[in-house]
Amino acid sequence: MLLKLYHQLPPIIAGITLAKAVAFLAGIIVFLLLPRFVPDIDPLARWALLFWYPTIAGVAAASNVADFIDIKFMRWQWWQRSVLIGAWLNLIVTLFAFDTMQDYSMLAHLSFGLLSSQFWFVGDGAIIGLIAGFTSTRIQQRDG
Repeated sequence: MLLKLYHQLPPIIAGITLAKAVAFLAGIIVFLLLPRFVPDIDPLARWALLFWYPTIAGVAAASNVADFIDIKFMRWQWWQRSVLIGAWLNLIVTLFAFDTMQDYSMLAHLSFGLLSSQFWFVGDGAIIGLIAGFTSTRIQQRDG
């Protein structure tokens, strides 16, 4: 029944839905594995990360609708937009929760230096954005 409903959706909505579903699975993995790496993590932070990944995926997948961004009249590819949006959203979260992200990154990596930077979360957003953009673009190309 869900598959029948899925095939009735327009390609854009189907791509966004599938991208959000894939990101939600990534969020579930993070939700379940994060206490192993950061034992004293706040439960609200775990819930926030669970729902943050589908948010990134939804915005990155929806950005594939607009394939012309008016910056010096250059055409951006889907992977450029998706990576940029995912990284940007996680950069904003990192800047707003700078101290919390620093504590979590130091606890998770158990090291000091380059690996303990909270800005690795920006790369995580870029990867989630790339996966979401790929998923939604393939669905749109297949159905549209």
